[in-house]
Amino acid sequence: MKGKAGRGKILLIDDNELLQDLGKDILEHLGYTPIIASEGEEGVEIYRKEKEEIQAVLLDVVMPGLGGLEVFRRLKKINPEVKVLVISGYSEEKRAGELMKEGALGFIQKPFKIHQLSQKLQEILEGK
Repeated sequence: MKGKAGRGKILLIDDNELLQDLGKDILEHLGYTPIIASEGEEGVEIYRKEKEEIQAVLLDVVMPGLGGLEVFRRLKKINPEVKVLVISGYSEEKRAGELMKEGALGFIQKPFKIHQLSQKLQEILEGK
């Protein structure tokens, strides 16, 4: 794998169990410490408690209960400087666009490759 090894905690908020497991494995492979939330409320609470240690948030757009846009708004209230990478499936591009307009720092389409995630996370964390 090219590029720098990741460091720090990354919060993944996604309701899909397969993506949670895959995301955890990928983030560990890239050198990050993953924290997994299976729904929006849980993700917001984890972020509230650990915001000082969480480097970035990977946020799914469509989830039951609290959806991605509302989760993003709550994260921004907790920390206006929160670094969010939106992850979304093909049918969710419009919703992902709304998150980008509100200040999410990046977007990655599901399914994604490890090097794509690595690159996007590096860009967000380095402020590019």
